Amino acid sequence: MKRFCLFFVLAVVNIRALEIIDASADPLIAVGERLELTCDIEGEYDFCEWTYSDAWQCMTYKGSLGEEMTCDDQERATVTGTEGSCTLGLEDITLEDQGEFTCMVGIIEDSDLVKVDHLFTVAVAVPANVEFGGDIVEAEDMWMILQDEEVTFSCHGNGGTPAAEVLGFLGSDEAINEDEDDALDEASLEELANPDDERLIDITKEFTFTPSRDDCGKYLKCSAKQFNDDGELVFEDVPEISKKIMVVFPPQPNDEEHAAGFNEETGEPVDIEIRFESHPAPSDDQVTWYLGDDTILAGEELDDKFTAHPLEMGEDDWVIARLTVNHMSAEDADLTYQLSAENKFSDEAVFYDFALEFNAKPLPTTTTTTTTTTTTPFIETTTYNFVRLFAEPDVQAQGIGGSSIAAIVIIIIVIIVSGICIVWLKREERLCFAAVYDEVSQKPDAENGNVVKSTP
Repeated sequence: MKRFCLFFVLAVVNIRALEIIDASADPLIAVGERLELTCDIEGEYDFCEWTYSDAWQCMTYKGSLGEEMTCDDQERATVTGTEGSCTLGLEDITLEDQGEFTCMVGIIEDSDLVKVDHLFTVAVAVPANVEFGGDIVEAEDMWMILQDEEVTFSCHGNGGTPAAEVLGFLGSDEAINEDEDDALDEASLEELANPDDERLIDITKEFTFTPSRDDCGKYLKCSAKQFNDDGELVFEDVPEISKKIMVVFPPQPNDEEHAAGFNEETGEPVDIEIRFESHPAPSDDQVTWYLGDDTILAGEELDDKFTAHPLEMGEDDWVIARLTVNHMSAEDADLTYQLSAENKFSDEAVFYDFALEFNAKPLPTTTTTTTTTTTTPFIETTTYNFVRLFAEPDVQAQGIGGSSIAAIVIIIIVIIVSGICIVWLKREERLCFAAVYDEVSQKPDAENGNVVKSTP
């Protein structure tokens, strides 16, 4: 009985004497790195064995303490035993190495195996890749988006474990600067298993954004960060993606009045300019001049009458459309004139009204002069009316042209000739100047005492 009790006490002592007193924490290790797991042992042991999910095992023995033993079942694994520890090393970790590892140490006492073990759970971190989703993907160099219209795009943190935290930013530089960039509003979040490997996780996050003109030339950016349970980054090199944006808008209407006047007297061409904002600017074939019933595009002419010049670019986003009026008639002033403009982001063309005024040259005036002539022969009065054959020239303040001087000379000559003819006709009593005589009775009028007496 005493021997049995002594044996029991020694067995208990031996069991307690072999103990794993400490071990590595369950690790999260990045793919491609080296895994090390260590058991801290109290007491002597005859051997140390490491196993991975019953797939392979490696051992070291008391006689090989301090030596790095290779594993026959796993060429990437080594085991190193010391007096107080046993360490497993596994090179070039892959996702296939994720799982449970067991450290077992044992001692043989009186043909009995005394052993203790510890279980490790190893997680392997795989970096996610980040990419855009939605309409932004189809843009090559820049994503063109309309001013003041909300857009939605997505960022994907795919094929990673642990699940990535996807963030979206707007900033002036291509690289992310979380201190200066504007964080974008999240619209939705979706987490799914990767279709190629269910152990990996795909994250999709949508962002909304309403661009202004000031955002033109900036970058939309996304990153995919992965953290361990302590909130520390698993991968220092955080994947990022960016896309430059161009904020566009169609030609903008304006209330400016556009008018030009053509001077008939000078006949000099006159230009009319219409300015409007547009980004990008329309092409020449997207701008149409409506000239009454006729239309021409920028860069075209109409019967040498109108010339539509190619579009000119002003400062910022201003576009200048210019039309030259080479000549026009009074009837042209009554026509309707418009300019229409659009670009590829327009829902419909924008129209700008303009007016063309016709300033006619001064017309000559006509003056009628009445002349009264009285003649006295034979107690007869005759009245004549003369009408000027030519109007007096209208001499303008700015001077008389050559044609006006010639007209005045001709008029003076006609007046002189007419006066000479009138004097000659009167003297010769011709035409309307012929004398008219009343018949007088030759018989004496005794009743009235009108008797002619003869003198002896």
